[in-house]
Amino acid sequence: PECRVPYVFVVGANPEREEFHNDNEVIAIERSLVAGAPEDESDIVFLNIAENNMHGKSATFFKWATENGADLQVDFAAKVAHDTLLDLTLLMDFIELDLPAAPYNRRTYGGGIWGYFWEGGYYGTSPFYFMSLDVAAFVATRQIDWSTENEDHDIGRMVFKHPKPIKFVNLNTRTFWHENLETPEAWNDAWSTRMDELPIRKPAIENTKICQSFKDQGLIKY
Repeated sequence: PECRVPYVFVVGANPEREEFHNDNEVIAIERSLVAGAPEDESDIVFLNIAENNMHGKSATFFKWATENGADLQVDFAAKVAHDTLLDLTLLMDFIELDLPAAPYNRRTYGGGIWGYFWEGGYYGTSPFYFMSLDVAAFVATRQIDWSTENEDHDIGRMVFKHPKPIKFVNLNTRTFWHENLETPEAWNDAWSTRMDELPIRKPAIENTKICQSFKDQGLIKY
């Protein structure tokens, strides 16, 4: 059958490198060159960076997706957190009904929406966000300052530095995943008994929670 949604797991596999790929070295390391790489798991990409969760792993993945996605006729690249369970039927419905194929998908970016304090604005946040390959290429070739210890936030800031308008797709009102499944028991429970809860419909923008998070960080006092 035709593969509609190719996926990979990504890990930083070179502790001697920086946490973000910003040179002309290879982006991914061959499995045979990675010490301790599992031989029976062919769906892992070993990125040529140091392992990290905050300062460049996702941007390096988007760089890898940009270089490899075009040959596979991939229109979008997405980041999914490791503790997230997607409903694939709802995902496919979203792709087929709401996302145009290339080249009509230019400058598309979306996910669950969250706000950031500095500069104002919003961004696609974990556990799921996506972007068209042209946006991924833009992000991957820019130097990101990683100023906030929140990689999704910093990538979102870079997306909106694009010189042309970005089309943002807000998935808060149709969330087709369960998140924060930190244990096997939580994962199995979601898979076995809670898939019919999806999609979850949240407020389009959760302003109260966003403002509370700013208060918790000491950014606002009222």
